[in-house]
Amino acid sequence: MLRKMPIFIIAVFFLAACEPVSRPEQQGTDQKLQLADGKVGQTLVAEYDGLMGVEIFVRAHAASTVRYHLQTGPRGTVLAGGETTLQSGTVPGFVRLSFDPQPHSREISYYFSFETDNPEPVVVRAAPGATYLNGSAYQNDEPLPDAQLAFRLAYHPGWMVWGLFKEGIIWLGMLILFGVVYIPPGWVGLSLLWPGWGEQEGVEKLILSAGVGLVVYPLLLEWTDVFGLRLGALSAWLPLALAWGYLLWKYPIKISPFTFRFPKLDSLTLFLVAGLLFATRFWAIRSLDAPMWGDAFQHTMIAQLLVDNGGLFDSWRPYAELSTFTYHFGFHTHGAVLHWMTGMPLEEAILWAGQILNGLAVLGLYPLANKLGGNRWAGIGAVLVAGFLSSMPMFYVNWGRYTQLTGQVVLVVILFVVRDIFSERRDAWRSCILIGGLMAGLAL
Repeated sequence: MLRKMPIFIIAVFFLAACEPVSRPEQQGTDQKLQLADGKVGQTLVAEYDGLMGVEIFVRAHAASTVRYHLQTGPRGTVLAGGETTLQSGTVPGFVRLSFDPQPHSREISYYFSFETDNPEPVVVRAAPGATYLNGSAYQNDEPLPDAQLAFRLAYHPGWMVWGLFKEGIIWLGMLILFGVVYIPPGWVGLSLLWPGWGEQEGVEKLILSAGVGLVVYPLLLEWTDVFGLRLGALSAWLPLALAWGYLLWKYPIKISPFTFRFPKLDSLTLFLVAGLLFATRFWAIRSLDAPMWGDAFQHTMIAQLLVDNGGLFDSWRPYAELSTFTYHFGFHTHGAVLHWMTGMPLEEAILWAGQILNGLAVLGLYPLANKLGGNRWAGIGAVLVAGFLSSMPMFYVNWGRYTQLTGQVVLVVILFVVRDIFSERRDAWRSCILIGGLMAGLAL
């Protein structure tokens, strides 16, 4: 019997995995709609792939046959549908109306409607309009002024997991893109200007290089503007090409037999914590179409003007009747760089740049805490506290003050480098150039 137990557990797991995954959407039930009055519907947006059912909160006083449809809109194409029977005296609660799975339903808008020919009332529960932001309740294909049905959405587990996996690939791709764009310029700058560069660990070098890379692009826009140049997309590609060219010359690629070494526990822990850190940041924006709060609106507009002008600008037209620009533009430069690199809309670039910096601001604590604490676990502890226990910097996704957040990333690098220079009594003119450049970048 004990030998068969693992097989039984595995079988139960796979059987449970076949059950649709139900996700709450609008749970309020303080209003009532009568299905006998005609067709009732709801516009909605699916959060995951594999939408295969809508659960509505109903009560039937008599046996009723309910017909339902999933459409592209109130008068759009019918995608799926079916019918079910509600038994007499149905206890008030959610009833699932299932249909064929929609494999690619994430972020897609739908209209779900249902009706019955039975004159006996079927009560459908609802709530005020502000309880759900992605749709509206409908009566006879016309929107109700202030109502949202009480409903939940059911997803096919296989399509849902596959969709989340594809999202994870996109998240990983954005992190790799950020590393490819920002780490090489910072790595080159630190290796040339910082005497203590060779004494740092590999992980610390990567984190510090990313922070210094944030300074390079805004400074390039500043100096090209001094000489009246508008490089446009070249402002993104030029530092990248020069940095990669130097690295390939300095460290030529050598083909050698591959040997795998299992990472130490602290290195593996840091890798897992960093992965979870960025996953939480990206999860927070997966359903957003644009960055939040009034600050983010301004950031997107400034980034758009940088792109429109190919660099810094004086006139805010056509967005505002202003002819001056005295704002710190470091963060907006990074939104423009992502746009120039990928072609993504500026509002998406601002979202991605903001959340990558949100994670980097936390990860940047690792080198400093590692040195001050004397071991890697101190650095990992600092990342855990700031990334998962503190409300900041996670709250920046709501607040939108990504400019301040970018300065925090650069500030930690400055603290680390200055501490090293003074504690190790490094006397080199190159250090002055490095600190001056970092302070200028911090000001931007």
